[in-house]
Amino acid sequence: MEMKKTDNLITGLKDRQKVVPSVWTPLLKIWMSDLLKFESLSLSDEQLLKEQLDCAHATIAELQNALNTQTMRSDDNTQLLKTIARQQEQLIKVNKRCESLEMELANSQERNDLLEFQILELQEFSAGRTTPTPFITASVETDKYVDIDDCDIIAYAKMDPQTVFKAKNHLREMRRLAYLTEDDREFLAIVLQHMENLENKITLLETEQNMTRCELKRLELQKQDEIDELKRQLDEFSSKDKKKKALQQENEKLKKQIQKQEKLQEELRKKFQANEILIKEKNDKISQLENEIKNAYRCSEEKENELKRAKMQIEHLQRQIEEITKNHLADLEATKKHFEDRLKESFNFKNDLDKMRIAYDKVKEEKAQLEQKLQTFQKQSQEKIQKLDEELQNVRSAFDEERRRLEEEIKKAKTKNTELEKSNREYSNAYAKMEKEIAEALRKEKENNEKLRKELNDENEKLKKQLAEAYVEMEDLRSQIRPIGTQLERRYEEMRYRWDESLKKIHNFENLLKTANERIEELEAKSKSVESYVQEIEQLKTYNHELEEQFNAQMDIIAALKKKFIQMNGANNNKDHNSSESVGWTSNSTVNSLDDEVYSSEGSGSFKESRNHA
Repeated sequence: MEMKKTDNLITGLKDRQKVVPSVWTPLLKIWMSDLLKFESLSLSDEQLLKEQLDCAHATIAELQNALNTQTMRSDDNTQLLKTIARQQEQLIKVNKRCESLEMELANSQERNDLLEFQILELQEFSAGRTTPTPFITASVETDKYVDIDDCDIIAYAKMDPQTVFKAKNHLREMRRLAYLTEDDREFLAIVLQHMENLENKITLLETEQNMTRCELKRLELQKQDEIDELKRQLDEFSSKDKKKKALQQENEKLKKQIQKQEKLQEELRKKFQANEILIKEKNDKISQLENEIKNAYRCSEEKENELKRAKMQIEHLQRQIEEITKNHLADLEATKKHFEDRLKESFNFKNDLDKMRIAYDKVKEEKAQLEQKLQTFQKQSQEKIQKLDEELQNVRSAFDEERRRLEEEIKKAKTKNTELEKSNREYSNAYAKMEKEIAEALRKEKENNEKLRKELNDENEKLKKQLAEAYVEMEDLRSQIRPIGTQLERRYEEMRYRWDESLKKIHNFENLLKTANERIEELEAKSKSVESYVQEIEQLKTYNHELEEQFNAQMDIIAALKKKFIQMNGANNNKDHNSSESVGWTSNSTVNSLDDEVYSSEGSGSFKESRNHA
């Protein structure tokens, strides 16, 4: 039974929790957690359950008191709102009443102004009627009126009560005058009565005005006090309302923050899981990329090593080629000297043979020895010829490469030449256009200047003629000296005006001439810039001519190299045919081979020269 009671209490508290404000929710949660903990205990712990029930009843009572206080505060707040609305309505009514009173004051002030103006008019009228008149006789016209200025009326716009009193006494005395008619006296009596009525009205209006002012001041003070009280109440209510709203907003913010945090936790969990999956994928990709990068680095290092090796081999080959060329040149020079010595020896030997035909028997043995030596020498020469053929093939390959390079350079030079020709044509066309434009501009400027000069000369001649005519007229007028000074002055003024106008025109024409001269100077400066362009074009032409000369020289060098190459091929073929003939013929072939070697050495030198020239 007690467990059922606790369950009912828990359910009731859960239902109450919806009504209880959010301030007490954490306490209820704590207490609920304690109750749930104690549910797990055995039924023997009845005392603890009773204590928990007492605590629950105490908390429920406290919560009910808090709810009652909050309901009371809400009722007070509603009452305050109603009173504020009433006070606002009263304020609106008071403002309307103040506006109506202000309108009445304005109307009363206008009436006062009208009354004062009427009083002033009456006073002025009375003052005008009471002016002292002279002794009336039959010859004086009494129907005429006396002139009165408006300034005199304005002077009496603001009068003291003493002046008003004096005016009234004066009017009373005027009524007693004997020469007045009864109508005048009645009119003066009406005026005096009207003045008294107006004074009475003014006094009444002043008293009413003072009363209304006092009432307005009292109402303003009263309403100001009420407004201050209402403002104070509004401030208190607004502060309470603000606190309440702030607490509600804080509670709502906390709830929203809790919800957001829960959502964020869920989203973070999802993102964390997704990120873990992505991280695994990225790590796999990174590992793959690292392996690929390592392989690429290895390949690049291997390629770099291969390139380094190739460079080293190329450098080594270049060095070997240079050494071989040097050694070959040295060998060629040595063979040259050796063959020259041998030629000299052979010529000496022939002379000795001619001289020593008598001792032919003795020389046979030496001849056999010499034949053996010649065979050995022939073998050596054939080996050297084979070596030279191999070197010639290498030279031919290098020559082919150099020829290809030269042909490419020739093509590039041709393209550059065409481009330079195009640019030269463009510059020449632009130069021709500029010359035409400058010539046309100069011609137009010259024509304009000539026109201006003609116009100026015509104007100057006209002005000179006019001046001469004017001087003639002046001299004629001076000689005649007739009484027509006005006409002469007029003519003089006209001539002076014409003279001034002519001076102005001359000044304007001088300004036009200055502008024309400045324009001519600008055109001359432009012509100087055109001359600089012409100089640049001439420089380009010379540069183009030099390139053409270089191109022609390269073509001549290539033609000479081709001829030498053809001659070298013919010489090599002749050597192959002559290698199988007799000893005497071998001596001639050796001479021819020497000549060919000399020619080839000259050709190699020319090749080097052409290469350096290129």
